[in-house]
Amino acid sequence: MCADCYANIRLNPPIESKTIGVHKIYCATMYQNEMQKLIRAIKYHNKKDLSKQAAMILRDFWKKIENKEYNYEIIPMPIYKSRQRQRSYNQSELIAIEFAQYFGYEINTKLVRRIKNTPPLYKLSKQERENVLSGAFEYIGENYSGRPVLIIDDICTSATSAKELINELKRHGVYDITVLTCAQAGSFYQI
Repeated sequence: MCADCYANIRLNPPIESKTIGVHKIYCATMYQNEMQKLIRAIKYHNKKDLSKQAAMILRDFWKKIENKEYNYEIIPMPIYKSRQRQRSYNQSELIAIEFAQYFGYEINTKLVRRIKNTPPLYKLSKQERENVLSGAFEYIGENYSGRPVLIIDDICTSATSAKELINELKRHGVYDITVLTCAQAGSFYQI
C-alpha cells in the first residue's frame, strides 16, 4: 500500500459504531475504496504483509479512544479450521498480532474457537446470519488471564458474529468485552 493510498483512508469518529448490551463495537473506518481493497487483499489474495497497514489504521483509531488504560487480552475473531487450512492463516489474527505490538497487549488464540463452518455472511439477511452463526463458537478457556477482552476483526457488517462470540464468552464468565474492527460495511442491522 502506497503512502497516498494510506493517506486517503479516513478514520471514523472515535466513538462506538454499535453496542451489544453494554459491549461496545468500534469500527476504525468504512469498508470502501482503499480500505476495501486492503482488506480484500489480505483476506482473499494472500497479501499477509498488508496486515501491518491494517494494524496501523487500527492503532491510529484506537489512540483516539478515551479510557484505554486497560491491559487488554486480544482475541482475534476465530475462523473455522478448514477455512484456515485453505487460506493458511486467519487474517484477523495477523492484524491482531501487529496491533498488539503497538500497545503491548497479549493475544490469546486458545480462549475460543469456531466450531461451525458457516458460509460467507455478506450476502445473508440478518435472520439468516443469526441462524447460521447460532452455536458457531466454543469457549475453551485456555490461558485466560482474567483481563478485559478486546476482540479484533477485519470487517463488521451486521455485528452478528461479534454478538455470538460475546454471548459465548459471557456464558463462561467473561464480561468485560470490547470489539475493534478495521472497517464497517454499510449500516448496521438492529441487534
